[in-house]
Amino acid sequence: MKTFIVLQNIVTFRADWQRLAAPGQYALCLLTGEQGWANLSDAQKACFDRIDICHPYDQTRLEQACRTLLQERHLSDMDEVRILTNDEYFLGHAALLRERFSIPGPDHAATLPFINKLRMKEVMSKGEVPVPRAVPFLPERLKQEGEDYCRELAEHLGFPIFAKQVDSAGSERIAKLTDATALALWCRQHAGVSNYELDEFLDGDLYHVDALVYRGEVRSLYLCRYSHPNAEFINGKPVGSLPLSPEDPLHARLVAFNHQVFRALGQVPDGATHLELFHTRDDRLVFLEIAARAPGGWIPQMHARCSGRNIEEQHFLAQMGRLPPPDLETGEVAAWVWYPQRPGQHAHTRHPLPLQSQHQASWEVAHGAPLIQPQSVRDRIGGVLLWSRSRALLEADFRWLVEEFCPYQAAKEQETQP
Repeated sequence: MKTFIVLQNIVTFRADWQRLAAPGQYALCLLTGEQGWANLSDAQKACFDRIDICHPYDQTRLEQACRTLLQERHLSDMDEVRILTNDEYFLGHAALLRERFSIPGPDHAATLPFINKLRMKEVMSKGEVPVPRAVPFLPERLKQEGEDYCRELAEHLGFPIFAKQVDSAGSERIAKLTDATALALWCRQHAGVSNYELDEFLDGDLYHVDALVYRGEVRSLYLCRYSHPNAEFINGKPVGSLPLSPEDPLHARLVAFNHQVFRALGQVPDGATHLELFHTRDDRLVFLEIAARAPGGWIPQMHARCSGRNIEEQHFLAQMGRLPPPDLETGEVAAWVWYPQRPGQHAHTRHPLPLQSQHQASWEVAHGAPLIQPQSVRDRIGGVLLWSRSRALLEADFRWLVEEFCPYQAAKEQETQP
């Protein structure tokens, strides 16, 4: 009987393990941390044959937990064991565990292009996939060369410059540097940090292409346009996405671009991939990044409305080697929008939503609560999932939610409300 060891801690499951568990057919064991344990419902916990809470949740502790698990369950045939994850922060940890215990699956070298943004751009460049100009931020050069180093960065990249961590997700700790003064200040503030890259800033529309790969073949492909680039979320703009119409002139180009990216990677592991790319103002398609996981946000819920399938559950099933044949599409189209917190304002979430599409609003901040400056897409007040059999109605409602709906009110307005 196969044993599937699942790594998950920071990213919350969007898969329902009650649909994935099969007692008697295979065993599910979870290696999680204190944060992951707190995020699990009692129903989800009951789906696993064994749960180990690792603290700290690092490579050393995970190796210890994995070794103990293998010994106590008397597992010696590693062909009967697989390590699964959808947590982008621990894809590398999963790969190293496979190597350490000779468990089949993607090794660290195959995983690295999916977790280090500079490495993935190197791979894309070798495969002749267009990428933005990008360089690692080198604190040692800043210390040695000071203003000369900043001047070199500006000359190579031009302004604006986009700063982001090479190994993060969710638009965490990003910065748009518009001039030499902003660049110099940012460099001084990050003089002791070595996991940043500095990129050419891309101006255009952001798209995501979500693929499901199984036994070397693309089983499903979802092409979608974001309302705004994710980085705009911290500037107060709502972020969501909706599927691209098959008749859209970009549809075939995005399919071909995804194929070009996969060809550059050479080896794409079974499971979901999440590709983000820009369509620039001068009609170029430019690679941004790719992840070997199911997409975040409410993209899984959107895809489920369109396809009847949860892409995160499919991601795990593909890694398990148990992906069923695809079902018929539902005939619906769907979209989603998240709203950021906004400093100096209060949540106003009791608005009626005059939408023609079916929809579900979910608010994570109480009506009237004061709001803060968002640091990533996790700092949201809530959002709306919408679906319809009419693409025209859905697109109109999506535009209204992005461009007109305002779930905020100023502090003085809030004080006058009963």
